[in-house]
Amino acid sequence: MRRRLFCFQLAAARPTAPLERSRKLEAKKVTGIRKSFAAAAIAGSMLVGGVAGAMIYGATVITAAAATPSPSPSSAASSGTFVPNEDPTHEAGESAAREAQENAGQVPTVP
Repeated sequence: MRRRLFCFQLAAARPTAPLERSRKLEAKKVTGIRKSFAAAAIAGSMLVGGVAGAMIYGATVITAAAATPSPSPSSAASSGTFVPNEDPTHEAGESAAREAQENAGQVPTVP
C-alpha cells in the first residue's frame, strides 16, 4: 500500500534526493581518483624497482669483469710446448721424477 504524502512532506523530501545524488557522484569521483592514484603509485614503484635492479646488476657485472684477469698470451703457450721452471730455488725442492719429466718436455704429473 502506498503512503500518501502531504504537500509540506513532499517539499521536504525533494531537496534530499538531489543532495544524495550529488553525494553518490562525488563518491564515485573520489573512488576514481583513488584508483588512479593507486595505479600511478604501483607504476612508479615498478619503475623505480626496475631502475634499481638494473643499477645493481650492472655494478655486479662490472665488478666481476674487473676481478677476472684476462689471460695474457705467452710465447710458450702459443707454441704448445712445455717450458720448465729452471729457477735454482725451484729446482732445489723438486723430486728426481719431476725433473726427469721436465727435461723430457712433458708437463710434470709427479709432485
